[in-house]
Amino acid sequence: MLKFTDMIERIRATTHDEQETGYTDDTLVKFLNDGVRFIRRMVFDINADLLVDTVLAGDLPAGTATVELTEQAASSGGEEVTTAVRLAHVTEVRVGGRLLAPCQRREIADVGETGTPSHYYLLGFSKLGVWPVPEVDTTYEVMGIKDFAELTMDDVSPLPTELDDFLYEYACLRASMTDEFDMTQETSVMGQIATQIERTLQMLTPPGVQAGGYWDAPKSPQRDYGRGRLTT
Repeated sequence: MLKFTDMIERIRATTHDEQETGYTDDTLVKFLNDGVRFIRRMVFDINADLLVDTVLAGDLPAGTATVELTEQAASSGGEEVTTAVRLAHVTEVRVGGRLLAPCQRREIADVGETGTPSHYYLLGFSKLGVWPVPEVDTTYEVMGIKDFAELTMDDVSPLPTELDDFLYEYACLRASMTDEFDMTQETSVMGQIATQIERTLQMLTPPGVQAGGYWDAPKSPQRDYGRGRLTT
């Protein structure tokens, strides 16, 4: 987790721009933000759990099927205000401690059916629903990844130090691409960087293997474009 100011200093040294005549700070910050998004997309594909930065929990009254994703934040006046949380990805949803399986709302035959919740469905980026509708008061827990917010010169990289090296190399390549007509070599190096990032992510958290019986798995709907319906 390196400071952007330190990374920009390294980028200028590598691109021979110590006099700050080739690139402005804003341009290099833009390259770093693009690099963070580039690496985040790779993490999504390999192990999204590495990016989890939000755990929302609260009460879910009986008869309530919709969960508003919100959190408490301090206002400029020092008072706490409730703000909506925009999640780019939901990794896990539990109701009463029980893990729910994802589904789509149009796959549910009766959204008003009551019982013990077994599935959840997304309603945009800041809301989700559970099914069946809980019959008793319970609790919910949602783990996810917030939408990426642009970083500034004063910020710190959100990536671990092992990945910051790749972020630095990405930004250096982006800077060199702006000054050359033939980018064949840079494009090839970018592919090599992507391969190295993938290998590093796999080494950071090797995926586990879990075997279970067929009847122990949660009931998941078939993806048949709404022709099938979930029933309890």
